[in-house]
Amino acid sequence: MQKRISILIITVALASGAAAQVRAIELNRPGSEHDYEQEHEKKQKYTCPMHPEVITDHPGNCPKCGMTLVPKGEKKQSTLDTQPSTSNHQSHLPHQSHSMREHPPSQSPGAAGEVHTPLDFAPEPDSIARALFDKNVIDAHLDHLAGGQQADGGWTFNWLAWSAAAELEWRGTVTVDALRVLRVNGRCDPQGP
Repeated sequence: MQKRISILIITVALASGAAAQVRAIELNRPGSEHDYEQEHEKKQKYTCPMHPEVITDHPGNCPKCGMTLVPKGEKKQSTLDTQPSTSNHQSHLPHQSHSMREHPPSQSPGAAGEVHTPLDFAPEPDSIARALFDKNVIDAHLDHLAGGQQADGGWTFNWLAWSAAAELEWRGTVTVDALRVLRVNGRCDPQGP
């Protein structure tokens, strides 16, 4: 009886050793990396950096905001690529970021919804990002900003206000920012009325 058990144990050990060796050979075979990558991709989940509740099993864009989905668990990295600049006032020139290429700022003044405008990226005449936009586009957005002043002297914003108190606070912030942008661009008297 002990002889049979010993033979059985030896047989199982040899079979599992052979299976492990076959698997090791299989992994070293050309093309097996592709199989591993496909298998890994099947397990990989993707999510939106801005909407973590959005999870898919394939790469793509977020259905809520359109941002590129990133592998789940990967930390969001900076979207600005930099290279040395010959400019005297800045040491690095940001190129169009990944986000700006996929979701460029609205070139149309008064675009509906929560959109960025060129003035969000280049509010001042010497802003390094100003070179990314045509002068006529900047001028059109400055005209639209100046025309957006309400009867009470303030400006409104293009996103959802969660409460009346929040709306008043944001209107104050947006108004000060609008006045600053208009002043540095020579669109209003720095001394006021």
